[in-house]
Amino acid sequence: MNRIHDVLDADLIWNKFLRNAVDQGSNLGGYQRVNVDLGNEPPRIDAVEHVESMQQNAASKLKTHRCHTQVMKIAYRLIASSFFFEPNGPVEDDDGDYRQTG
Repeated sequence: MNRIHDVLDADLIWNKFLRNAVDQGSNLGGYQRVNVDLGNEPPRIDAVEHVESMQQNAASKLKTHRCHTQVMKIAYRLIASSFFFEPNGPVEDDDGDYRQTG
């Protein structure tokens, strides 16, 4: 039973992934995780009758300002990573939001 619990433990899986990424020399700043708090315990793995309501609950939580902001920051990073950029000045830190001109 512990093996099943470990497979379903998202935190455990995420931490293993990060350790593996570090071992391979990856920059962890490039990885993001959106962990939506659904506000209640998840149903049993075989409780298929709860899937639709859980999806609706997750969609509702993702529409909150906090989650929306987090998802937009991730989207902007993905878009920015698609372009070549040559900096022409120092990186500016504005309370955790970094800016670079180029």
